[in-house]
Amino acid sequence: TASDLALEDSLAKIEIVQYGEAVTPGQSLYLNADGKYYLADADAAATADASRIALTYGAADEWGVALQEGNLQMGTILSSGSTYHASPTPGGIGPFSDLGSGDTNTIIGTATSTSVLQVKFNATQAVI
Repeated sequence: TASDLALEDSLAKIEIVQYGEAVTPGQSLYLNADGKYYLADADAAATADASRIALTYGAADEWGVALQEGNLQMGTILSSGSTYHASPTPGGIGPFSDLGSGDTNTIIGTATSTSVLQVKFNATQAVI
């Protein structure tokens, strides 16, 4: 949940971004051609290129804080050692097994424990 999110290190790369739609903390985002961030969605290559995780709530056209890279405390919901990806649910983050035929694979990071995700995006553009 949004209340479980916290940065785990002072070296995390964060930035102020403009949202293109309503966003909740913990959702994966991609940068659209209009310069705003929208919910990443593995169902289409154009929206699967996740590059940030929202850290604050925001509505369309509002500004918020997003994580580009670093360790993110997410609550005890992860499988240590597993890689997490942009999911076919808009804004979702999930294991590779959530991806289906035709989905585009974007790696978000690796769980270093059951509660910490080491965020380092890799937009492979590989279609499953």
